[in-house]
Amino acid sequence: MPIAVSAYFAIYITFCLWAHYDDFTNRNSASWFAIVEMASNVFLLLAALSFWLPSLRAIPSSLLFALFAFGCMVFFVQGIVVGRKHAKDQGLSSAGKVFTVFSGAVLGVLVTGPLLYWGWQSTVRIIHAET
Repeated sequence: MPIAVSAYFAIYITFCLWAHYDDFTNRNSASWFAIVEMASNVFLLLAALSFWLPSLRAIPSSLLFALFAFGCMVFFVQGIVVGRKHAKDQGLSSAGKVFTVFSGAVLGVLVTGPLLYWGWQSTVRIIHAET
């Protein structure tokens, strides 16, 4: 696996742990949605890693596809839920709401895009990196 890809995975895992820090340390802030969101991150990581690591290709393709599909579904639902929450924020102007929702969507796709691409290649197209 190329060093840049390894660095991306390390940064993504660090970002996920940072984003969910309160869910791990404060029992009052943990919710079922945060747990599902963390699971979907793991599933997307697993599918994307299977693109790069031959040892993960031993996982049955139907299971890997189901995990990837669930991870994608939660990613998109979470984007919609968070976007709607910010769109209803009374403390933001209309321009602020548009900016917040748009920039959040762009950032989410930029951060998660490689996982979606590699997971798609591995689970749907059954194409893997040459190792």
